[in-house]
Amino acid sequence: MIGTDASPAEAIRPEAVLSALVDWVGPAAMLRHVEAMECVTSTNAIALDDQREGLLLLAREQTWGRGRHSSHWVSPPGGLYLSYVPPVEHLPSHITDLSLLAALAVANALEVVLETAGLPDARSLLKWPNDVLIDDGKVAGVLLQSRGNVVVGGGGGPRTVVGIGINVNARIVIDPPEELPPDEWPVTPCSLGDLVGRNLDLEPILVEVMAHLLSRLGTGLDDAAMDEYRSRCITLGKRVAFTEGGRRLVGTAREVSRDGGALIVDLGGGEIREIRAGDVRHIRAVQG
Repeated sequence: MIGTDASPAEAIRPEAVLSALVDWVGPAAMLRHVEAMECVTSTNAIALDDQREGLLLLAREQTWGRGRHSSHWVSPPGGLYLSYVPPVEHLPSHITDLSLLAALAVANALEVVLETAGLPDARSLLKWPNDVLIDDGKVAGVLLQSRGNVVVGGGGGPRTVVGIGINVNARIVIDPPEELPPDEWPVTPCSLGDLVGRNLDLEPILVEVMAHLLSRLGTGLDDAAMDEYRSRCITLGKRVAFTEGGRRLVGTAREVSRDGGALIVDLGGGEIREIRAGDVRHIRAVQG
């Protein structure tokens, strides 16, 4: 069962977003088009089918938002749901770098948002690869999707979309999945509105997120960015479970690699796994 309790989201004005992000706007710049829609199946799906680059799509509500591995991302009114298509010439050499860069951008932006809202000590943390947590609750997630053979510096055809979902004013309750043991249940979602005790305007949050995202894409996943990612990543040092070839494996997350952002997991006895994709679940103590 999924329940929500959210007030209507305010309209986001594309012209105001373009004006606020003017340093990145132009025919050959990183941001070229902004469109806001009411209710769609998935902004990522629409962005993948579109032919424009530098495109930012926004939706007030998604009826079939996606998480990793085709899981359903709950997207009721009151949240911020966006998809951005970086121009091919601005893609990093490792496409997976986009996932880590977007997670960092959202983490940075939400700290600014919460400080402005009166929570100066809020700290955004990351669950590998790109879930954003505050106070042990998941407030945002990133989904990277590509279509075609992405060639950095190439043109036309291949597309990569960065999808971002943020629980702003939407209050979400999700029943735990029955197929997982209690110590592997997903992180409980929470909203920014719950954290500050009131609803927040969506447009300033969008501008903050996009400013950080475009800036991060401009500088790339350099050593400083990797150091910051590791410092925020709460997966490191934790016991984690994942599935490989139909088998459940458990180990300790040791490192995030510089090459492609893979999670390095120590299974013990000298056995190491490098995870580049997959659902990695934190194993935690369960009160019984």
